[in-house]
Amino acid sequence: MNNHMSHARQTNLIQRAISLSAQGKDKNALELIQTHLGKQPRDLRALILAANFAARLENWPLAEHYFMEALTVNRSDVEALYGLSKVFKLTNRIDAAVATLTNLLQVNPGHSAALNEMGVIMAEQGHLEPALQAFETACKLDASFEMAYRNWYQVLNANARHQEAVQVAKCAIEHIAPGNRLNFKVNLISSLWLTRAFGEARELAENIISELEHSAKPEHRELLPKIVTDYGVILMDMDEPDAAKVQFEKANALAPKNIEPYVNLAKLAVYQEDLCDAIGWFDKALAIDPENSILHYHLAGFLRNAGRPDLALEHGYAALAGSPDNAQMRYALSETHFALGQLREAYKNWELRWQLKDSGSKPNLPVAEWTGTPSTGRSLLVYREQGIGDEIFFASCLPDILNRFERIVCVCQAKLKPLFARSFPKIEFRSGADALTEADIADLDWQIAIGGLLPIVRPNLESFPLHHQFLLPDPKKVDIFREQLALKHGSLVIGIAWRGRLLTLSRRALYPYLEFWQALFDIPNIIWVNLQHGEVTEELKKAEQQFGISIVNFENVDHFDDIDTSAALMKACDLVIGTDGSSALIAAAVGAPTIRLFSGYDYFNLGADHNPFFPSMTSIGRKFGESWMEPVRQAADIVRALALEAAYRKIGQG
Repeated sequence: MNNHMSHARQTNLIQRAISLSAQGKDKNALELIQTHLGKQPRDLRALILAANFAARLENWPLAEHYFMEALTVNRSDVEALYGLSKVFKLTNRIDAAVATLTNLLQVNPGHSAALNEMGVIMAEQGHLEPALQAFETACKLDASFEMAYRNWYQVLNANARHQEAVQVAKCAIEHIAPGNRLNFKVNLISSLWLTRAFGEARELAENIISELEHSAKPEHRELLPKIVTDYGVILMDMDEPDAAKVQFEKANALAPKNIEPYVNLAKLAVYQEDLCDAIGWFDKALAIDPENSILHYHLAGFLRNAGRPDLALEHGYAALAGSPDNAQMRYALSETHFALGQLREAYKNWELRWQLKDSGSKPNLPVAEWTGTPSTGRSLLVYREQGIGDEIFFASCLPDILNRFERIVCVCQAKLKPLFARSFPKIEFRSGADALTEADIADLDWQIAIGGLLPIVRPNLESFPLHHQFLLPDPKKVDIFREQLALKHGSLVIGIAWRGRLLTLSRRALYPYLEFWQALFDIPNIIWVNLQHGEVTEELKKAEQQFGISIVNFENVDHFDDIDTSAALMKACDLVIGTDGSSALIAAAVGAPTIRLFSGYDYFNLGADHNPFFPSMTSIGRKFGESWMEPVRQAADIVRALALEAAYRKIGQG
């Protein structure tokens, strides 16, 4: 009877402790449990309660002590193992946390919470596939496990696997509790947008907006401006600027103190090249929050691209004043310094470009990074970064390092390898995932990104050499193209490229479509040659019908993938006219006289009236608010002068 009464008192004491904890009185609850443990030190339930109360008080040593004591009672207790793993993780003992979770999962392979925790740790350590597998298994075991879905989605999204993120979000919406689905629907809008599924994103956004507008919940009303703004961004990408403006103005009315709608309205005005409207929206936003870093960042970018880097500079510094560690803002400031020709300042943030890449990273090789100091080793690895245009840009630095090392290995894009290898025979060019063997790596003394050569060999404007050609196309191919083009009738052979590949609203203004080329196509006796990559049949046909011209199209030349052959065709031309893409850069690099038509402001002109990287290039910029007619007219004046010169030369030879 006495034992029964004692057990009842102990049970009552534990219940009182649980009740105190529920009231937020964890300290009192812990004291009660400790009193109980003084009499019953191996009470497993009490030990785990004591550990949990101590953890809530963030007394990690005490929590660890009680969890460990619980495991001496039952080394396979999953609650104790799971709690101990959390303590290890929260005290940054990650290896111990992984070992504990591994032990738990051996005891209970179906413990979904442990799988989720393992996934989080694996993702933080960069072990992507094991992390994703852990999240997926956790969700299969518990189809309503919201946190596992959320972690799974976030890891996919952070690694630009947006199509998979879409499927995870849809699965979560189908299985988790109805009250938790809204956030996943909001996330799904962004993922659908990133996968260019605009129609589906639009439908979902409209449904959510309607749902929130008819909801009486305060949290829904608070969320509504964000969804409306996101919907406006989707419409902007769908090339529906008027509809986008309606949504941004709606968001502005819902939350007049929120600057994001103002910024988007300013961006929209920039895309539509309404400078006064853009400045007006920026001014309204600044009146609300004059020290907002994001606002100053966007305004600096706008002013720089509008050709006023001098005015952009103060806003770039203002942005950093509020967010000194923001890599994107620091790198944007370096772009402004480039635009002003202030190379020393620009290079201070040049390395931050690696943090802003969508893909690609520095190779994790056991090789020292070369910083330009006098080399003590004989071999150097130069590895690629970013896109084709950037590699062409940075390849202009390769001649400056040829005699500094006995051996240089350069990893480049496969489509550039033939052109690069011919141009720099002293360099070993590699491409592909298996470009470097273990023997190569073991033999390397230094490594550097090709863009990392800029601060070393181009420290100031005076260090840019006047080489009009640094890439050598196949001379046999050049001769073949020249022979074929000589059969045509004309005084000049001009190759043309007029657009890029991605044609969103924000990029359309970058390119002078053929409809603007009237002044050029009116010049008689010109042999026009297509250099535009992609499917161009309809565009060429339309231009020929509109302007009454003929454009030579070598259908067997793939201007996107077969860059070596395309470069030979460019070299065979008397002149190349290109746009804000790789075609004009390749043409200038192979020494073809080149006119580059671009929109806005080219910060790699480095504050000069020409591009120091490419002396054979004439850059003609289109100012904001200006039609493409004026830059095309300027190009036409150059072509007329060249055509007249060619005609006089032909008369002299005749």
